[in-house]
Amino acid sequence: MYELVDKQVEKLNSQGLIIHDYDDLKNDLRIYGYSNLIKSYRDPYMHFDGTTKRYRNGITYEQICSLYLMDKSLRTCIMAAMLDLEEYIKTQLAEVLLCSFGEKQEDYLQFKNFRDRSKPYTPDRFTLEGVLNSLTEASLSGKNPIKYYREKYGNVPPWILLKGVYFGTTINLINSLKPKERDMFASSFYPPEDEFIQSLSRAQLQSLMMDTLYIANAYRNCAAHGGRIYDFDTSNRFHDRSLFTKIPNPHIRGFNLFLFLLCHLQYREPYKSIMNTLNYELNFHLEKYSEDATYLSQYLGVEILLKTDLDHPKSKPK
Repeated sequence: MYELVDKQVEKLNSQGLIIHDYDDLKNDLRIYGYSNLIKSYRDPYMHFDGTTKRYRNGITYEQICSLYLMDKSLRTCIMAAMLDLEEYIKTQLAEVLLCSFGEKQEDYLQFKNFRDRSKPYTPDRFTLEGVLNSLTEASLSGKNPIKYYREKYGNVPPWILLKGVYFGTTINLINSLKPKERDMFASSFYPPEDEFIQSLSRAQLQSLMMDTLYIANAYRNCAAHGGRIYDFDTSNRFHDRSLFTKIPNPHIRGFNLFLFLLCHLQYREPYKSIMNTLNYELNFHLEKYSEDATYLSQYLGVEILLKTDLDHPKSKPK
């Protein structure tokens, strides 16, 4: 390990990276790993000199590490926010199932209650049959509270069953709802007083709802697997192209699109949590490295207003 780290440091030196504290760098490489810490965050600070990649003049290791720590904090916040949103979504879906089909598992999981929107090439687990099979398997879980309800009451009601179901499976079940239940879910998902929501047709709202769910899940998965967040751009887009005529920026994408979708939800805690963390982390990083403002603003799609009244010093997470 020590020999490997020494070679990594030699490589960084040869590429022109300024290193003020070699012991600090070596310790960070052992904790976080070269790929996570350097390779994933070096690109904005490098240029191609015709034969090899080199760091731009004046770039320090501390600057790369600061960007890494900013993104790490943002990733942690997004993971927590998406878990919060997932809980809210499952609660609203359980309410829809309960109101339309009752609390009995044998009733609310009937195939006839849903619409199979899968295509011939859709993998089995994403078809309606596959989704319902996943829910049935979850009802047989040996973990509480599902196990407790099954053994004590002989039934697992929807608000309990959904606790043991993946977020992706939950989204696919929502996608399989029939029009009446879709409308019920949408009415709890979006605030009726929101002007943007009011401007949409029923079909546009339904499409926006599903796009929002899939994009939120993509960010959740990126965060869960340690992916780089600030410039993450999911392949999910607006399926209804007419939605682009309804929004201020028709070229919106990436993190900016993610924030736009969250800010129009009925439950705004995830949006507020992410924005608070984003504002703090950006200002902390840019207080030292203000030259990164243009680059980060471009990827995040947000206007950056620098602040200097930071509450407390920041250290590397252990």
